[in-house]
Amino acid sequence: MPQARNASQTVSLARSAFSYKPVLLHLKSLYYDAHAFKETMVDVPTLAHPTGSQRFPCAETVLGVGATHDVVVSVIDGRGKENRFLVVCQIGAHLPVNRPLLKLAPDVAWAGSVLIMKMGQRLPFVGMSSMDKADAILAVFKFINACDGPELPTFIQA
Repeated sequence: MPQARNASQTVSLARSAFSYKPVLLHLKSLYYDAHAFKETMVDVPTLAHPTGSQRFPCAETVLGVGATHDVVVSVIDGRGKENRFLVVCQIGAHLPVNRPLLKLAPDVAWAGSVLIMKMGQRLPFVGMSSMDKADAILAVFKFINACDGPELPTFIQA
C-alpha cells in the first residue's frame, strides 16, 4: 500500500531526483603570488557538473579570503587563434607589492596576488598546459597595463 506524503516530503523528493553530486577537478593555472619570487603553476579546485558543462573554480582557495576582482582577457596566439583567460586578482590598499609582476612590468607596482585561468572553447574553464603559459603571461600583462585608473576593467578584448 502506498504511503501518503506531505508537501515538504514531495518537494524534497523532487529536488533529490534532479540534484547532482558535483565532481571536484583540479585545473592547472598560472599564479603570481605577491609573497613569492616568481610565478608558478598551481592546481585550482573546481566544482563541475558531472557532464562537465558547468564549472565553478574556487579561486579563493588559492588567493585567500578578501576582496577580489575578475576580468576576462582575450589574446591572440601565434597561430592567430583567440584564447580567453580569467584573471582574478586581490584588491586592497593593505596588500604587498607583487614582486613577480614587477619583473613582467617594472613600471607598474601591482599590489596583491593574481591568478590566471584558461577558459575553454566548449567548457567554461580548462586546465592550462605549458604551451598556454606564454599567452597567459600576455593576458596578465594586458590586464595590469589596462588598470591605469580607479575603475578595474571587466573585459579586455584582443
